[in-house]
Amino acid sequence: MFSMEMRKKIEKATVKLPETRGLGVIVPDGLILTAAHCVELKKKNIIKIALGDTLLMSVDCCGQQIKAEVYAIEPVADIAVLGMPYNYKLSQDYEKIINMIEPVKLKTDEIELGKEYPAMVFTHKGEWLQGKVEKGNDNVPQILLEGAEIEQGTSGGPVIDQEGTLLGVVSNGDMKSFQIAYPLNALPVWVLKRIAE
Repeated sequence: MFSMEMRKKIEKATVKLPETRGLGVIVPDGLILTAAHCVELKKKNIIKIALGDTLLMSVDCCGQQIKAEVYAIEPVADIAVLGMPYNYKLSQDYEKIINMIEPVKLKTDEIELGKEYPAMVFTHKGEWLQGKVEKGNDNVPQILLEGAEIEQGTSGGPVIDQEGTLLGVVSNGDMKSFQIAYPLNALPVWVLKRIAE
């Protein structure tokens, strides 16, 4: 249950987003999941994305700085997907660093309504907090994390189950009750096809 080896793997796959002081987690196919509010969404950036332009973010991965491109933002569920930039030089740097990290697998089956699941959160301070998640509503693409007192700065950080699979990323809340975007219900289909086994 939440072994040290499993925790180390998750820690290594967790990245920092220095521009917004959030976190993200590396998942299969070289993608990074984070909270949508961790992406710098100034009006000019929204217009750029709508016009098909690229939006790059700095990512600190194992102490090395790389650039990632914003692929998708789902503001209602509060989840975003970052990936390899189209720029050749930046893509080489990205691929070199990201491919050194073992990605975190997603939980790809439904969470039962009202059932509690033990979970752990890796924080921006490098600590592990234990809590429980549950799905309170079938029509909402989020699950609820309770029992873990999370401070500001952990947004976008990984929430894992006992098998070390990713339940989601930290969104927002009130210290003891946090919304977590549940990737299976919150991500665009094309992203799920890339990262779900």
